[in-house]
Order: sequence, then C-alpha cells, then structure tokens
Amino acid sequence: MWEHQVESIDVAYREDSLPQTFYITPNGSYLGKEFMFVASQDPASESYYIFAVENADVTITREDDAKNTFRLGPNTHKQLSLKALSVYGVESMGNIMIQSGWPGGSSFFIPSPPEVS
Repeated sequence: MWEHQVESIDVAYREDSLPQTFYITPNGSYLGKEFMFVASQDPASESYYIFAVENADVTITREDDAKNTFRLGPNTHKQLSLKALSVYGVESMGNIMIQSGWPGGSSFFIPSPPEVS
C-alpha cells in the first residue's frame, strides 16, 4: 500500500485548516478502493466521511501502523476523526469515496461514480 510517494510539506497548523473536499485515488478518481492523504483537522471533531457505493470492507492505516477496520453496505457512510498531520492509507474491498469537512445543511453534493457492473 505504501508504494506511493508522499512528500513532506511545511504546514502552519491551524485548527480550522480542514479542507472541504473529496479525496482522489492515486489514479485521479473520486471513486476507488485505495486512497492516501495527510489528515488535517480539528482533533475534537469527526470531520471525515467514507461513503460506500457497494459492499465495502474498509481498512484505514495510519503512518505508525495503527489500523481501523469496518464494513459498510451500499449507500451508507461512516464519520471519522483522524489524527491531524498524519499520513493515512485507506484500502477497501468495494468502491468508496472519502470527503472531509462538514457538508452543511440537510443535503449536499456527492460526485457521481461511474456505473459499477
């Protein structure tokens, strides 16, 4: 999983520095089974969302090898808190999407995944 290079960057950490975005796979897609990113957030919040578009056994691995594993059904999600400024790898047996930041309101935009056959 760690074959992708993540360069170190100098960041002035602020508690409100969490981007409101969807993360992409190493292939550049919003939908996938493998993601790698650096977490940035208010440590007291659960500001990361993992959305499953099909059955998904998900494993999140932090750079110190701490792991969190869970199962999601189609069209369900899990809200998470991640340690700020740590690198995370996410692997899934089914297609998922990852978002950070509060989507706001009672509805929000989710990028449309390609048809799963």
